[in-house]
Amino acid sequence: MIFRRFWSNQHQVAKNTFIASVLVIVATLLLYFYKFDSDITGFFRIGSVLPLSPYLKGQHVLVHQGEIGYDGQQFLSIALDPWLQNQDSLETFDSPKYRYRRILYPLLGYLLSLGNRNLIPYVLVVINCLCIILLVFFIGLDMHKHQQPVWQSLLVLVVPGVWIILSFSTADLLSSLLLAIAIYCYRSHKNIYTSISLSLACLTREPMLLVWLGFLLTSIYECKRQQMLHLFWAWIPPVAWNIYVLFRFSDRGTSGIRENFGWPLAGIADKISQLVTNGLQAKNLFEAYSFALLILMFVGIILRGCLKS
Repeated sequence: MIFRRFWSNQHQVAKNTFIASVLVIVATLLLYFYKFDSDITGFFRIGSVLPLSPYLKGQHVLVHQGEIGYDGQQFLSIALDPWLQNQDSLETFDSPKYRYRRILYPLLGYLLSLGNRNLIPYVLVVINCLCIILLVFFIGLDMHKHQQPVWQSLLVLVVPGVWIILSFSTADLLSSLLLAIAIYCYRSHKNIYTSISLSLACLTREPMLLVWLGFLLTSIYECKRQQMLHLFWAWIPPVAWNIYVLFRFSDRGTSGIRENFGWPLAGIADKISQLVTNGLQAKNLFEAYSFALLILMFVGIILRGCLKS
């Protein structure tokens, strides 16, 4: 009976991963062939306000006229010149100090493509595809390990942000995957892998340092001394990188980009005000839906934790 249940759960993890793989492949192909007319640069939402990367000039690029572009455009510029050796690369950023902190996603694109700039945009898209699939896999694996309904890992696929990030090619999927791996490793008492995952997550998006702090406080609360020791070195690479970036671009401002951290709840209040002001446009309604879903999930997590305690 126990063996049958184990095999059934293991089979469910594999089945969920297969379902996720099929859906991700179908969605990516639809975006590539129909939405972006077989132009891979469509995944990066490139605007006309900021200059193009010097490594994109002379190529066919899908540009949205009158728009400043989206984060994917910035990540692509870094991936095409990760060491910023070309002075013109710096002109493509709204804020080098802000953008260059998030080095892991574009650096992976560069390394996995072996520096082939024709392949880099495709590799960045593939990385995000794999992140979605592996998110389903690791969440399912964690649920199986702790005897929770494994099918719930498929709920990753109903989160609107997953598909938005895939179509805009930002680093959020990679940081989310690394966080899921860190949670799985933490709950499996794999201290070193937990710390490595968190360190890499912070190199993907620097606000993940708050998540590192959350893991540290949880380790202190649960008296996990070995985990605490490993977490103490995990913050060194991302903090060292952030210091390097600040010094390298000390002569440049933020170009209107606000800092990551502000007064508590100020960002939520600003977002609500923005949603109310923008009216009943389709884009605004979708943003309102996504924002409300995020808040509900956050409240649900807190309520679930309170009920368990």
